[in-house]
Amino acid sequence: GSVCDFHGNVLLDFSQTVSVHALSSERVCDIDLASLEFDPHSSVLKLTFGGQKRLFYFVRPRDLRLIDSEITSRISREDGGFSIELRSEVLQKNAFIQTETDGHFTDNFFDIMPNEPTTVFFRTASATLDDVTIMTLNKVIRSSFNQENESRMKE
Repeated sequence: GSVCDFHGNVLLDFSQTVSVHALSSERVCDIDLASLEFDPHSSVLKLTFGGQKRLFYFVRPRDLRLIDSEITSRISREDGGFSIELRSEVLQKNAFIQTETDGHFTDNFFDIMPNEPTTVFFRTASATLDDVTIMTLNKVIRSSFNQENESRMKE
């Protein structure tokens, strides 16, 4: 696992082999965060277990210091739909993809780690993928913050 900031800089890296009984809940690892100098508002804990990546945040989503940054995408036609690869230089929280094309995304509410491509598949019978929009919590929070500051400045 690792603790990273929202730019992808690794602040703490650790590895531990664990064995957990099926359908159980056990404490298997302790991490001393008190000795680590980091900003909990702009850091994430990334764990991999059984080949699956899980992200854990230290504060509530509304308290995260998210950065509004560009998301690049590469869309390619494949058998049964489209593969959509997304990448960003900063963490993108709660990515949500919309399109006017009828179909179904394999995943559509996910986080994009900095400089790590995330690929989702859009199942559709359509030969084209129209009007693709990607929304994230980064954009929503930044927009709300800017509107709040603008209204305060007018007062």
